[in-house]
Amino acid sequence: MECGDFTLILQSGEKRAKIDLSQFTEEKPEPFPINTVFVPKQLLANVLQAGKEFCLGAKNLNPTTKDSAIGKGIQMIARQTQEVFADCHDGDTNIRVSTWIEKLLAVKDNLEYGIVSSERTTNRWAYMDEKLLMMDFRTALAQNLYQLNVLPIEANGAIFDPHIHDAVHIEETDRVEEDRVVEEIQKGYFFGEKLYRPTKVIVSKNPCQK
Repeated sequence: MECGDFTLILQSGEKRAKIDLSQFTEEKPEPFPINTVFVPKQLLANVLQAGKEFCLGAKNLNPTTKDSAIGKGIQMIARQTQEVFADCHDGDTNIRVSTWIEKLLAVKDNLEYGIVSSERTTNRWAYMDEKLLMMDFRTALAQNLYQLNVLPIEANGAIFDPHIHDAVHIEETDRVEEDRVVEEIQKGYFFGEKLYRPTKVIVSKNPCQK
């Protein structure tokens, strides 16, 4: 592993991956007022550009990767991206924030699923470029949401809270104490100080003693 001023280089055998650290070191831009009605022009342009770059990356996947599960997933997300943002154009300032948030989350949810699925592959170093392609696009969407005051709920390992968590499954385990979130199924969000949607989670339950 090497680390430059703003780049982290990971290597395993012949596999090398570069991760841009500037996204973690730069100050986050100030969010727009919570009562903003229409999407600011710059936010719209940022996501549309990131979407174009992601779709281009999906188009240029090598043939072997395209036929893999992760490759098919990326191509599906690229098609979804084109469909979701088909009615958005550079300079269009008449897209309501509420509509835009739904569009961002629709794509980001599938990116989250794709990244988690890729981490569960037998060889975590396989398809590193494809994982980074998804992560870069996810970062662009997350930054856009942040500027619109949409913040993720950090649920993994937390005590189950029915006010912000939606339990979709109970897992019996003695590895953690009871009523802990052991896995996020779908990330939840706050919009300002209000709950936008709860996090869908799997919750722990201690096995019954015999």
